[in-house]
Amino acid sequence: MAAAAAAAAGLALTAGVGPALASSKSSAPRASVRATMRPPFSVPITKLLAPQRSPAPTVKALGTGMSSSIGTPTLPQVVRRGATLRQVDPLRPGSFAGDAYRFAGVDAYELNSLWSVNVGCGPQLSDDQLDAVLSSVGGNGVVRAWFFQQFATNKYSGEIEWTALDRTVAAAAAHGVRLIATLGNQDGTCDDGTWKNPSWYTGGYGARATSPALSYIDWVQAATSRYAASPAILAWEPLNEPRPDTCTNTSNCWANRVCPDTLAARSALRKFYDALGTAIRSRDPNHLIADGGPPVQGCGTATFADLAYIESSPGIDLASYHKYDGAQAMAPSGAASWNALSAAVAKPFFAGENGNLNATPVALADRSCPLQSERAVAYDAEMTTDFGQLPGLAGWLFWNAMPTARSATPSCDYATYPGDPLLTVLRTEQARLNTRRP
Repeated sequence: MAAAAAAAAGLALTAGVGPALASSKSSAPRASVRATMRPPFSVPITKLLAPQRSPAPTVKALGTGMSSSIGTPTLPQVVRRGATLRQVDPLRPGSFAGDAYRFAGVDAYELNSLWSVNVGCGPQLSDDQLDAVLSSVGGNGVVRAWFFQQFATNKYSGEIEWTALDRTVAAAAAHGVRLIATLGNQDGTCDDGTWKNPSWYTGGYGARATSPALSYIDWVQAATSRYAASPAILAWEPLNEPRPDTCTNTSNCWANRVCPDTLAARSALRKFYDALGTAIRSRDPNHLIADGGPPVQGCGTATFADLAYIESSPGIDLASYHKYDGAQAMAPSGAASWNALSAAVAKPFFAGENGNLNATPVALADRSCPLQSERAVAYDAEMTTDFGQLPGLAGWLFWNAMPTARSATPSCDYATYPGDPLLTVLRTEQARLNTRRP
């Protein structure tokens, strides 16, 4: 959408209007979680540091071939109708079950770590821990996880092996939980180790490298083909937090990036989503495609008008934002901008990541961050307000669910664990959303 059209639709055209989205995340210090990971993390270290390693999990017997499509039925469980998501009635094809589908849940980037097969990223979950994370959001809830090629690469042979991903998808289906599967990462963390420069967005994603086994586009097509019929998939995200900045120092791209031409970056992003949407839908016409959370005020998305142009791509069904400004509802100006964006492109959006520090169980006396109980109350109020003031808000996810509580420092982190009252809040919110009209 051109700037004039966006302005006519009531979109904010200046970077100063709207919510502070992922700024605290994208500007945070970077640090490596594992010594073997080359690139720095794009999020605060307290968000990703894993608890002590858990025992090796038992692995359900699942296939490793690339040809099969896991799961049935072939009809999509959730479809987009304008700025609303609807659930398809399985007993009456072509009809919808209930009112608009809205969801609450968690991020759990580490779900596909399986050290006996892949190099992993973050903690490994036993089968019981995997079940606990998935069931923590309740039936019809959503978990967003990283489905990068690294998690489907056998660390010994270098070949594609689906054991870890199959395990997660099968477990989600068994719990009646939907997955948002993210297929790559802007800075390469836990992925290919490569920062995505503008040239990558305009075709570089098709380049074949010696490692990983597949080019990015081949990986996207392989993964979406395999799970095209799975009821566990809610949406694919081509890339986490896409932003076509130019990296000027590969030792630390986050601190050494420039955006020399924002219009060219905007065009590159749009072409990327157009192309990836076509590629994904050619393999999987059943599931939604989300944008991965390109940052407002980012390279190519400097204004809401720029974002509207990106989100109007036919390769996107769901817009999203990542928010790390504390447990507080979106400001009225931000709400107005997102409502206008949703109306202009006739698409819903969701909060793909929400994060706020809390005191870990081993450091409850540390008052530099809220207790888990305090954080739960604050986020309960935020969700109630935002679902009320944002008619296009389809969902809300919290970063990040971990299998066990941390047993050492730091005293504050972003994670939620079994027993955290926030998980009860999320399950309650999901139940309310299932019975509430938007």
